[in-house]
Amino acid sequence: MNYRMIMGFVFCWMVAIPLQANVSLLHSVQNAATTRLSTTQSAATQVSATECTQPAGTLQLAAGFASEQGRRRTMEDAHTIEQNQRFGFFAVYDGHGGDAVANKAGERFCKIVMNKLSQLRTVDQQSIGKVLRQAFQYMEQELRILRTKAGSTAVCALVDKDAHMLYIANLGDSRAVLGTVQNGKVTPTQLSTDHKATSPQEADRIEAAGGFVFHKRVYGTLAVSRALGDFELKGDAGSKLDIAMSEPEIRLKQLGPNDGFLILACDGVWDVMTNEKAATIVNNTLTRTYDPKQAAQTLVQDALKDPNQGDNVTTVIIEFKHKTS
Repeated sequence: MNYRMIMGFVFCWMVAIPLQANVSLLHSVQNAATTRLSTTQSAATQVSATECTQPAGTLQLAAGFASEQGRRRTMEDAHTIEQNQRFGFFAVYDGHGGDAVANKAGERFCKIVMNKLSQLRTVDQQSIGKVLRQAFQYMEQELRILRTKAGSTAVCALVDKDAHMLYIANLGDSRAVLGTVQNGKVTPTQLSTDHKATSPQEADRIEAAGGFVFHKRVYGTLAVSRALGDFELKGDAGSKLDIAMSEPEIRLKQLGPNDGFLILACDGVWDVMTNEKAATIVNNTLTRTYDPKQAAQTLVQDALKDPNQGDNVTTVIIEFKHKTS
């Protein structure tokens, strides 16, 4: 019997707990879009929307990335950076079992999201959340055509520049960390949940579906419990009962004037440093250079210095520039 078939699939409906008072869980959201300029590289249930006062001024975004193969034999990471007049979309994908799923997601996922946003008649939190959740479903459908055994994590950030609203959607252990800066001091806030087999909630979900965790991995092979791809661990149509399910957690955050930047990175960063250290590196670099690309490069190079680092390392840094009207 194929070892992946042994892995079966389990679903744990993971209730996201807000990381701050002003961070709200979503499994449905919305948006609308028009002109865009982009750089893309390959290398939930419904929740009530919160009422928000329209922020004064314009939110501008600057973004940069860095990606290194590291000590791995192959490069299986991909990323996306894209903006249009209203929205910015940014993502990091960390592949496993090959680069096919990460590369395809890096190429197609943003296009799916932007296309669906452009079709919205009403743009609000509920509709944007719904777009994001549906985008994962459509991405899975496209990935099935590849007939690959590979999989990938995904951590995606969608920024509504008009509403100053940040949406985070993630599968797996790639992470989103917000840096809030006040009086020169940065405070990190993790806006995503690490979906690992070692998580008690995810382990309970897996066991409830008839699977098990062995040596800190799903059936002893897969470290993450949610992912794109990994179809040998999923049913024909995909389900919340799949072990490596593709149901994302979605959170939203109203951005304030002290929210300075967002870090999206694969576990090649988070396995060797804390949120606090990563946020400090990025904040210090942005203060010195005003360049998110340089901040991303500095963060990646610092991660590669760790003697325990043996993975691909990819990060996208988004800087929030608050302009008062």
